[in-house]
Amino acid sequence: MYIFVANLVINACFKSKYGLAPLLFIVFFSVFSPLAAQDRCGTVELEEILRQKGQRPYTDAQFEEWIRLKIEEQRNRPQTFSSARTQAGPFILPVVVHVVHNGENIGAGGNLSNAQIFSQIEVLNEDFKRLNADTVNTPPEFRGLAGSLNLEFVLAKRDPSGQATNGIVRVQGSRTSYNISQLDLLRAESFWPSEDYLNIWVANLSPASNLGFAQFPDINLPGLENEPRENRLTDGIIVNYRVFGSSDKGNFSLTNNFDKGRTATHEMGHYFGLKHIWGDVDNCTASDFVSDTPTQFSATRGCPLHPRESCESLDMFQNYMDYTNDPCMNIFTAGQVDRMMIVLQNAPRRQSLLNSLGAISPDENVYDIAITGIERPSFVSCNPSLQPMVWVQNRGTEPIEGFELSYALDNGQTNVMSFPDEVLMPGEIRQINFTPLSLVQGQYIISFEARLLQSVVDINPLNNVQNRLFAIDNTREIIPYRQDFNQATIQNTGWRVLNFNGLNTWRAVEAPRSQPDNRAAVLNFFDYPNVGAEDWLISPVLDFSRSFDVTLQFFVSYARNAPFSDGLQILVSRDCGETFDFPVYDKSGAELSVTTSTGPWRPTGERDWRRERVDLSAYAGETDVRLAFAGRNGFGNNLYLDGIEFFLEQAQNIVNIQRDEVLIYPNPSNDKFFRLAFNNQRRQKVQVNIIDSSGRTIYQQDFENTLNQAYRFDLPFASRGLYLVQVLAEDYNTIKRIVVY
Repeated sequence: MYIFVANLVINACFKSKYGLAPLLFIVFFSVFSPLAAQDRCGTVELEEILRQKGQRPYTDAQFEEWIRLKIEEQRNRPQTFSSARTQAGPFILPVVVHVVHNGENIGAGGNLSNAQIFSQIEVLNEDFKRLNADTVNTPPEFRGLAGSLNLEFVLAKRDPSGQATNGIVRVQGSRTSYNISQLDLLRAESFWPSEDYLNIWVANLSPASNLGFAQFPDINLPGLENEPRENRLTDGIIVNYRVFGSSDKGNFSLTNNFDKGRTATHEMGHYFGLKHIWGDVDNCTASDFVSDTPTQFSATRGCPLHPRESCESLDMFQNYMDYTNDPCMNIFTAGQVDRMMIVLQNAPRRQSLLNSLGAISPDENVYDIAITGIERPSFVSCNPSLQPMVWVQNRGTEPIEGFELSYALDNGQTNVMSFPDEVLMPGEIRQINFTPLSLVQGQYIISFEARLLQSVVDINPLNNVQNRLFAIDNTREIIPYRQDFNQATIQNTGWRVLNFNGLNTWRAVEAPRSQPDNRAAVLNFFDYPNVGAEDWLISPVLDFSRSFDVTLQFFVSYARNAPFSDGLQILVSRDCGETFDFPVYDKSGAELSVTTSTGPWRPTGERDWRRERVDLSAYAGETDVRLAFAGRNGFGNNLYLDGIEFFLEQAQNIVNIQRDEVLIYPNPSNDKFFRLAFNNQRRQKVQVNIIDSSGRTIYQQDFENTLNQAYRFDLPFASRGLYLVQVLAEDYNTIKRIVVY
C-alpha cells in the first residue's frame, strides 16, 4: 500500500513542471511510506524556477533546435568534430569545490576531507572517459552504443586573483541546510567566475532526499549579452554532501546505494546539456533528444534486473541520466557524448572553460597572445579611408617578447606588422593601428591574426584570429524618404545587406499587400539552419538636419511558428554606421507576429500586415543617421518588411492616404489654419495655390522634394468662407475645398 501510493506521487512529481507536485511528493511520501526515497535530481524543477524568474532566456524547443543544427553542422566538418566514441583532447576543465559546512572539523559531517573530494573528481574523470571499472556491467546490447568524452576534471591550481590554490574552498554557511528555494543563497556563500571555473557546491540539502541540482547551459542566441546577471553567478552543479565521493576509493560516510559518486556524474551531464533519459514525462512519446538512448516510459528506481522493457524496447536504466542506484549506472552513449561536445565547444561559460588559466599552476610558464577585439573597421562606414585597429592581449603567465600582427582583405595579400622588440606583460592589452587603406564602395571581409615571435608554444591558438564582415557605403538620402523594395534586388534600392554567415539573408520578393504584385524584403527564417544568426538590412545615410520631429513607419508581416521565436531589432547610428545605439525597436515571437502558421509564411493581402511606428525625434538635427533592421533567427518563420517611410512629423500627426492623393484637414477650420498631407509616388516639386471665393489667389508657394509629408498653412488674414486649394504636381493636379469660419 505504501509503495503504491509513493509511486503514484513520484509520477505526479515528474509530470509537473511546477511547485505543487514536488510538494505533494514530499508530504505524501513522508506520511505514507516508511522507506527513505531519493529525488535524485531537482534540475527540472530548478529550470522551471529560473524560467518563472525570467532567468532562462530561451525555450526548450529553441535549445533543442540549436543542439540539432550544431550537431548537423559539425558532422559536415569532420576535421573539427567527430561523432565517434572518443574525441581529441583531453579537454582540461578547472574545477572549484565549494564546501559549505556547519562549522565541523575537516573530515567531519559536511566539511568533507580532501581525500573524499579527490575521490569524486576521480569518479568524474573515469565515468566521462569510460574508464570506470564497472563498464563490464554494461549489457552486451548496449556496449556498442557506449561513448567516451575525453574530459579532464582538474581541481583548480590558480584562483581568480592568480594565486596558487588546491581548488577547494571551505566556508561556514549561513544556514544549517538549503532547500531548492535557497540555492541562490547557497551559491552566494562562495563563488568563482563561472566563465573560468566549473563551480561545484557541496552542502547539506533539505529534504535529505534531494541529492543534486545543475544549471543547464545558456546558448549563444542573440540577446544573450543581455542575459540575467544571476545566470553567471549561479552556474555550476550542487551536490548533497552525503553523496559526494566514492566508497570504492576510501572509508567515507556516504548514503547507501548512492555512495559511488554517480550523483555528480548525473548532474554534470545536465551541466553539459543532457536531459533525463525518459524525457521527464511518464509516457512513450517524451524524448531526451538523443537518438541512441532507447525510449523509456519513466524514471527507474533501485537497481532492477536486466533486461527490462518499456515502450517496446529495452530500457537503458544503466545510463547515468536515469535514477537508478549508483552501482547500477555505468554508461553514456555516443549520442549523449555528441550532445555534450556541442555544448562544450559552443555554449557560453562552457567553451570559455577550455581557455581558462585556472587549471594551470601560477608557477608554470604559459604563453598566450590573443586578439581581444576589432575596433576598426566597424560594420559599415562612409569613409573609404580605413585604418584597421585591433586590441591584442597577453593572456599567459609569462612576458611576451616580440610578436607579429597581420591582416588579409578578402583572403588576399597578407599585410604584416612586426614588433620584435615590444614586450607585453601578463594581462597587458595593447592597441595596434595598421597603415591606412583606401577602399572603394563595397563589401569586404578582413581577417586579423596574432603570432608569437619567440620559440615557445602558444597554448590557445584559437584566440589568435578574428574576422569581420564590413561595408564601405556612402549612399545618401534626404527625408522625407520611402523604400518599398519594388526593385528586382535589394542591392538596387540603395540599401545594403550584411550577411554574416553566407547563408539565408534579406532579399526582395513578391509579397501581396494592397496590390497582388507588391514586392517586399523578406528574411527566410523557416529554412534557416543557424539558430541565433543575425542578418542586417542597412539604410542609406539619412539627413535629419532640417527636422525637429522624425517618425519611422513600416509594415511587418510575420506568422509565428510556435514554439519558435524569431526577432527584429532596429538599431540607429548617428555617425554613418561606425557605432549603433541601443535598439529603438525590439520585438520577437508572439509580440512580433501578425498571425500564426506552421508552414512557410507568405502574406496574401493587407490583413497579413501590421503598421509599426517608431519615434526617432531623438535623432532630429543629425546629418549622418543610418538604421539597421537586424533580423534574428529562431528557426521559426519568414519575416517580411515593406513600406519603410520617414516622416517629418510626430507619429500622432501622420495621416495615411492613398498614393498620389492629397488630404486637407481639419476641414472645416475654425482656427484659420489647415494641413495639406501628401503621399506622392515619388519625390517631386509641388505648387500650392489658395484661391478665395472671388477667384483671387491669396497664397502661392512651391515645395521641393515633396513625398509623404504634411504642410501647415496659416491664414490669419482670411475671412470666413469657402476657399479652393489647388495642387499642381509633376504627376497630377487636383483641387480641394476648405471652409474657414
